[in-house]
Amino acid sequence: MKRPFIKTLVLFLPIVFFFSLESYSKTVELYISPKGNDSNSGAQRSPVKSLEKAKDLARSVRSKNPVESVTIYVGGGVYPLEKPIIFTAEDSGNEKNAIVVKALGNE
Repeated sequence: MKRPFIKTLVLFLPIVFFFSLESYSKTVELYISPKGNDSNSGAQRSPVKSLEKAKDLARSVRSKNPVESVTIYVGGGVYPLEKPIIFTAEDSGNEKNAIVVKALGNE
């Protein structure tokens, strides 16, 4: 009597595992600070200085792995613009894997 249960379990576990992997997505965090440097990686301890650079890094992440979400954290301060920042459909993400720009903590 246990055999049909085991066969059913063996058949359905790979299917459940496959669908759980499909819905899994990782969030990449990028950081901007007025004290940052655009040659930095954008990591929390190595922030970039401009939103333009963060946007480019987010595009790079999404081009390598479209299922990753990206959150860009903007530290408090002034960010002078040399030219307008233009966002396109490439910068939008989607419902499951968004690209989000938000303030860092209470800054």
